[in-house]
Amino acid sequence: MGFFDRFRHKPEIREAPGTVPYVSGSSDSQFNFPWNSINPISEACIRKIVSTIAPLKIDLFAHRKGGGRALMFTHSLALALKNPDPNITPLQFYSGLVDDIMRGNAYIRYYKISGQIVFEKLHRDDVQLSVENGKKIFAYGGQTLTEKEVLHIPYPFDLVKIGPYNVYKGRGPAEKYADLIALDNALNSYIKMYFANSPGKRAYLEVDKDSKLGGKSLDEMYQAILPLIQKYVSGAGNAGRLMIPPPGTKLGSLDATQNLYADIKSLKELIERQIAQGHGVQYSLISETNKYGSLEANQLQFLADTIEPLGCHIEQSFNRLLSPSETALYCKYDYKAMLRSDIKTTVDYLTKEISGALLTPNEGRDSLDLPAVDGGDTILFPASLIPLTQENIEAYFAAAKEKLGQAHMGAGDDKQ
Repeated sequence: MGFFDRFRHKPEIREAPGTVPYVSGSSDSQFNFPWNSINPISEACIRKIVSTIAPLKIDLFAHRKGGGRALMFTHSLALALKNPDPNITPLQFYSGLVDDIMRGNAYIRYYKISGQIVFEKLHRDDVQLSVENGKKIFAYGGQTLTEKEVLHIPYPFDLVKIGPYNVYKGRGPAEKYADLIALDNALNSYIKMYFANSPGKRAYLEVDKDSKLGGKSLDEMYQAILPLIQKYVSGAGNAGRLMIPPPGTKLGSLDATQNLYADIKSLKELIERQIAQGHGVQYSLISETNKYGSLEANQLQFLADTIEPLGCHIEQSFNRLLSPSETALYCKYDYKAMLRSDIKTTVDYLTKEISGALLTPNEGRDSLDLPAVDGGDTILFPASLIPLTQENIEAYFAAAKEKLGQAHMGAGDDKQ
């Protein structure tokens, strides 16, 4: 019998010495293992990604001709991104959106009311996606919707072709790595069944010689005690419950299975790491492993490898709602919130950026949620940290020419 075959079959019945049957397992119903049940590691990875992306601001910008960008405030898409669904909060909307993407496919119905775009996130499981003549058709709530009404955002890193056309839907990590998740669920069930009462140990009973059981033969004690053991002590049905030894006995335990428990833990951690890797999440970010040693480095790697690529996909998906003439417009997430550290490190960083002419004072103050100040929208150059305006440049070079002329005059006097 394979290691996990016991989850699929009836308990093995084998005869103990004597005439009393010994049941090595529990009832049939306790072995109906849910292989496709919710996996804690997969859910933790999805929750980590959702809780990271959903609170981030996503805005609409326009490229400037001279470089840089301008924030769009009154555009219908900009307003829709800020308040996507009037019936729920933006955080609820984007949390559900990212969660659906991580599970394979997200669907947003969009329409205009008085010239403004309004979003409605459709329930992922209630949408039936099909293809007609190379075009996506969405059946939802008895309605047939087209791509002009529904924005389909699939999971970007694993696509499945639909029919003979070059049309795709997404396949989330939990579906792609279903075998690993099923194995991890099996280990969870196995640990719960056989180690929940006393991890790494095996229970035994010591019979009191002065009790009614004392002096009886082994078969007679089996006959009297075994039903009570099966009902109140052993089996998956008693996992985690208070164990009640039969009268006249004392319950103890032996360290008989410590190596097996350690091996299972090692195997389980290996599988969990593979599941986390498949979701694009460092294992240390969802476990106690190396929690403090390299958390900041892992967070930066998580941003670069997972959050920014997924965020870019969402940005590009919303860009499809712009008209063909609006090529200068684009959606963009603000990742500054993820890069914030302690206040001292933040202030030191902003000071260097301002003194290095990379940020204006008001941009630095905005990062600290401080109000703007007069004259704070001008870049300062490092020489003496004065505003880099045309007037100051001309004055600086005028003073330099004057000093240069005086130096030449002094040199002429020496020659005379």
